Amino acid sequence: MARRACLVCGVSLCSSCRHGRRYAPLCRTHEHVRVIQGWAEVARVCDEVRALLLADHLRSFDVEAMVFSQKDRWHVVTFGGLSVVRVLVPAASYEEALRRIRAAPQLGLAG
Repeated sequence: MARRACLVCGVSLCSSCRHGRRYAPLCRTHEHVRVIQGWAEVARVCDEVRALLLADHLRSFDVEAMVFSQKDRWHVVTFGGLSVVRVLVPAASYEEALRRIRAAPQLGLAG
């Protein structure tokens, strides 16, 4: 019996077929997607300017996007994973956002 749905595609999930990290219900296809409070990470960069450009690009196609930065603005030195800048979209918009990114090679993130 389906009790939940994948946050990204909406496919029904039962408790035994649920995948993903922590508490985000994700199907097998989307189990790799990092979800933070309902927002899916569509890109991870180390430059806030690049993240803002990417978010603006997505917004130009009416895809809601926000930048979540963990950079330390007080220190010049960055610390690997602690200096991550993420571009997040609502989980249900993840697939569309990926299509928009892949269709724009000028962003340098297609892959």
